[in-house]
Amino acid sequence: MGEEQVVLRLLGGFSLSVAGRQVALAPNAERLLAYLALEQRWITRAAMAAALWPDASERRASGNLRSTLWRIARVAGQAIVVRRTHDLHLHNGVQVDFVRASHQADNVESLATADALVADLLPGWPDDWVAVHRECFRQLRLSALESLCAHRRDHGRLREALTAGLTAVAADPLRESAYRELVAVHLADGNVAEALRQYHFYRQLLGSQLGLVPSRVMCDLVAPLLGPR
Repeated sequence: MGEEQVVLRLLGGFSLSVAGRQVALAPNAERLLAYLALEQRWITRAAMAAALWPDASERRASGNLRSTLWRIARVAGQAIVVRRTHDLHLHNGVQVDFVRASHQADNVESLATADALVADLLPGWPDDWVAVHRECFRQLRLSALESLCAHRRDHGRLREALTAGLTAVAADPLRESAYRELVAVHLADGNVAEALRQYHFYRQLLGSQLGLVPSRVMCDLVAPLLGPR
């Protein structure tokens, strides 16, 4: 790809920029690049065509693939997709935000902020292959946000811990482990009333949405604050 910087964003929506210039692509071209970016491996042309056009005949899907590759090369450059006789791969020089965020989620101590873990993967895309990656990334980033919250709390960086905890509960309001981390931050900061408010809010939400009550672990966390019952 020469010296041109190519940036592919999949978090919060699709966008492609080449040398700082936004590149507009047709939906099929976006889906092809997204598929390669998510898989991060060589994909056979047959598997790619079947994934992107599952309802088309093999001949039609193959033709769609060829025309889509041609359109990508025309507007974004020939080298962005590396081609072999039977296989395709996204060029290793393409910077993909999803890949970077996934690596950061595995090492929360290196995260400067929780910003990289806020957005969903390609929200609104209905493809099954996107849904699988979206759910895996959602679980990864929620777990990372909880770990980041605990790490910052343990190191006395309570404002950053609070941001991570609030981001986690906003992403999944019914996730108890996220609420436990948030309550623990408030307790570490001496905000007993706020810790109880979050606990009671979660308890009410869990009961109204699922007919459940918080776990024993959650109840034990706030039991000293509630007094004898």
